[in-house]
Amino acid sequence: MAISTLAQLENQVKSFMFRANILDVVGADQVDNLILLGEKWLLRRCRAREMESALSVVISAGAATVPSDYRALKHARISGTPTRFLRQRKPQWIYENYPLRSADNKPFFIGVDGSTFVFGPYPDSNYTVDGYYYAAPTSVLTSANTLFTTHPDLYLFSALAETESYIKNDKRVAMWVAKRDSLVREINAETEEGEQGQSMEVTIG
Repeated sequence: MAISTLAQLENQVKSFMFRANILDVVGADQVDNLILLGEKWLLRRCRAREMESALSVVISAGAATVPSDYRALKHARISGTPTRFLRQRKPQWIYENYPLRSADNKPFFIGVDGSTFVFGPYPDSNYTVDGYYYAAPTSVLTSANTLFTTHPDLYLFSALAETESYIKNDKRVAMWVAKRDSLVREINAETEEGEQGQSMEVTIG
């Protein structure tokens, strides 16, 4: 089973779903919708090395802009000497523990509030924040991104897991969902091992 292009992925999705009346149930134009839905699901939960992207933002007015392709933060630090790594916290926790939202000190914590990184304590300078984050690649419907070419089976089973509304009462759907979830766990575990013990929790389901 070779899958390295969108056309090959589309063909494999059709092949796995095949039954006598499949084209009446799921038209060819719906296959790309299944692929897109599967891709959106996996990007919310998968943390693969292929998704890692360098982070470099400058704090202004106590905050910094989150990259448009951001999915999750791997690690971040305040540049300078000495370098200070930032601990991740929910924005509510930052606001509750650092209610002073004006120049205070060099931050220890970082959180994501919508499209903005917020910090605690409130930054007393326009520091540069460097690090790495997990970025959503360009959709496979547009180009064969690295996540797809490295893990084509993940894309296949993520698309197949979205077929339940089309082929109800088909026992294969549960198998496809289980395979998708297993692949995500394996990929996330490989990434975590490469981070030398850094803890990463991603809930599936």
